[in-house]
Amino acid sequence: MTRTIVVLIVILLLLSNHVFGQTNGEQLLKIAFPSLPAELHDNIIVSAGFLAVDGRELLLPCPPAYTNLLTNTNLVSTSELKRIKEAINKYKNVKTNCGPAGTEFKGWKTALWKFNKQFIETNLVACFSYTNSADVEEVSPHFGGFQYVAHFRTPSNDGYDVLLYQGKLMRYAEYKNGVLDGLDISPNDDARPNESYDKISKYQRFSNGLAIGKFIAWANDGSISGEWEYLKPFDVLKYSAGKWDLSWTEFENPK
Repeated sequence: MTRTIVVLIVILLLLSNHVFGQTNGEQLLKIAFPSLPAELHDNIIVSAGFLAVDGRELLLPCPPAYTNLLTNTNLVSTSELKRIKEAINKYKNVKTNCGPAGTEFKGWKTALWKFNKQFIETNLVACFSYTNSADVEEVSPHFGGFQYVAHFRTPSNDGYDVLLYQGKLMRYAEYKNGVLDGLDISPNDDARPNESYDKISKYQRFSNGLAIGKFIAWANDGSISGEWEYLKPFDVLKYSAGKWDLSWTEFENPK
């Protein structure tokens, strides 16, 4: 697994099945959200706390309503599934010199990827525009093109971000008016990139930039390795121990 893959999913791994020795939800919150004020802890109810007993993970049975299938309409609506499948097909052969079908290359810009104060990368971003609309695509390569982060946006700044590893879709996050809004999932387990797109490994929803409802992470056998619920909309991007989203900052204009 490449370094940037680790950077992109480290917080999600904390929220899945790689944190041992936790004995209660309070300890977990201190790891995932170290700067979270004490008065906000009660806003997050941890149901599955990534516990370990004698070095073994404590997993919970998954209720049928939360079965981690992309076709489970309790998690992913029919329209959302359609958009995910369209994204999977659209980015199969995308490179920085070859954008999605129907686009033309417009130029390069550079951007900063800030995971935390200690880890900051500068990446090239290839800019594409659609020939039949005002929509745009931006694609940033990593590690010789094995990994890509791509942003699709309409003129109203709606769209989605995706993470691709060796051509496989590893993350899909929806945006509205420039902020996270809608589905944010990993539709294919990061440890098994060659498997088919039928399962979800991590699930979250956002509204107007804030996390809402349940966060759920599943183990490889489909049991729940992590689950909590936000009682009120929560600013994950502000309080997370590391970078949660796939955004980059400090663009330079295309040349």
